[in-house]
Amino acid sequence: MVSRFNQTAMQTGILTRVLFGIVGLLLLAGPVFSQKVRQDMVLLKNGELVKGSILSRDPGNTVRIENACGIRMISYAEIDTIISAYTRSTRFSNTKGIYNLSSLTLLFGEGEDGFVPLPSLTTTLGYRFSGRFMAGAGLGFEHYKWPVLPLFVEARYVFRNNDVLLPFVSLRTGGAVPLVSRYDGDYYYGNVSQGKTYGGMMVNPETGFIVPLSEKTGISVSVGYFHQRLSYETQIFDWRFGTNSGTRRIYTYYNRINLRLGLFFI
Repeated sequence: MVSRFNQTAMQTGILTRVLFGIVGLLLLAGPVFSQKVRQDMVLLKNGELVKGSILSRDPGNTVRIENACGIRMISYAEIDTIISAYTRSTRFSNTKGIYNLSSLTLLFGEGEDGFVPLPSLTTTLGYRFSGRFMAGAGLGFEHYKWPVLPLFVEARYVFRNNDVLLPFVSLRTGGAVPLVSRYDGDYYYGNVSQGKTYGGMMVNPETGFIVPLSEKTGISVSVGYFHQRLSYETQIFDWRFGTNSGTRRIYTYYNRINLRLGLFFI
């Protein structure tokens, strides 16, 4: 018979491998989903190769081509060959605008079920104020002793905004709203207590990176510290007299290491 410790270890290993497998597949799929961008090349008779986007052609006169150096006018008399092709862009656009991050998170730490990580599903809708700073608000679904609706605000700072990897730090803070009004309690000596459920404060700093899939989408991978406080009321039963002598508040503090995998849209 498999022990409870071995069972929880197996479950943890399976969940972890699944999450890392998803990360690997998405990273490999990046070039497939990246946006196609036109890349023109003009080979001159003197051997020079000019790359960019051709804006206009005036046969027999000039070609206007734009690149990082600006707009260049090239006479047809100088041109040997014009080549048009498509390359894939895996760099984020630096434009301001609304963003969305939908993610799956595993909360790792010891709990009532051993070391089995708790899953968390969240989505954030916010605004990108610049290529580096963005902020928003979000909600989701989590299940501890009872299901809750997490509500939070998020701030995110990206250190590099035009690279194949975009490292960032972020901070989420908010709370959880219970989705059930009463908790059946824990079984102690055959007695089940029932009491009102309460939400509590949540704090979640993270660090990670975004892998651009195109100018508008990317994969967000991060790790951080997660703190959530929840509580419920339980009845105090006096076994000597067989009477109920009141209620008390039971607090639970979840301090976890979280691993987050998300899909980022801008």
